[in-house]
Amino acid sequence: MSFYLITGEREAGKSTFCQALLKGAMNRGRRISGLITLTVRQDRLTALDLSTNETCLLAEVNRGNQGDLHTGLWSFHAEAVEWGNRRICSPPPSDLFILDEAGILEFERDGGWTEGMKRLDDRRDRVSVVVVRPELLDTALNRWAEAEVIHIRRPGRGEREKLISRILNKPSIK
Repeated sequence: MSFYLITGEREAGKSTFCQALLKGAMNRGRRISGLITLTVRQDRLTALDLSTNETCLLAEVNRGNQGDLHTGLWSFHAEAVEWGNRRICSPPPSDLFILDEAGILEFERDGGWTEGMKRLDDRRDRVSVVVVRPELLDTALNRWAEAEVIHIRRPGRGEREKLISRILNKPSIK
């Protein structure tokens, strides 16, 4: 089993990297599961289920909402988080599991993609990839000490392809 933490500053291309990794895995006929967060507009996020290609409106810009399902920038829809957690649980072990992203809801509030965190802890999949912001990287490494860290710094296409090949050509995913 291989485990990767993808990190980088805001808008460095972490989700774009995950989308390219997804495409590479699909082109190789890999079994894929997990969730990727897509920016619909500057004020909305959608969750994409990688097993079914279905989407759900996940969050909107936080306009002063309170409660457990908000961060400084985003207010999350509880039903969308429940939807995503059900999707994470349903597929059997896969060749590649992607969780974009584990943040303060998961690490500090025991909320958000809780089923994704359990799946990662259980090492169910051959290769696991989780996006983590730099400020939570140490917390993630304390939880998953064996993880290899990949820093995304708006890599050029060639560099991104090398990273994707390195992940997808590991013996554990062949």
